[in-house]
Amino acid sequence: MTLNCRCSYRGVIKSLSDLLDYQISIGKIHNVIHEHIQKSIIINNKQDLSNFKIGAHDELFHQNKPVLAGIDIPSLYCYLLEHAEHRDADTWGIYLLDLAKQNFNPELVIADDGFGLMAGLKISKIRHC
Repeated sequence: MTLNCRCSYRGVIKSLSDLLDYQISIGKIHNVIHEHIQKSIIINNKQDLSNFKIGAHDELFHQNKPVLAGIDIPSLYCYLLEHAEHRDADTWGIYLLDLAKQNFNPELVIADDGFGLMAGLKISKIRHC
């Protein structure tokens, strides 16, 4: 419910109580979610990204910290969404080289002229416009 419906922890408690007459604590919900986050990271890191041909990269901000993002244009699949301390060339380069380990080699990446992103794309040798 938290991932599919963007439901808050308290919304999960209310829904399970009302629909299924099932009681659950906030701590239990938190623990279940964080247990599955670790499993998801392992699965995501094993994905084959070779079918992605056109990507869009940009930087978002959450609580004044950069979030690096990469989206496959045809499918809108998000293959990169990482909280980062910086958005410089080295940071972008590291994440893009990590994607290359998963066979990420698009024909084209669409990006703005952000200095860190542009330099990171050059480091990773990914074609961009």
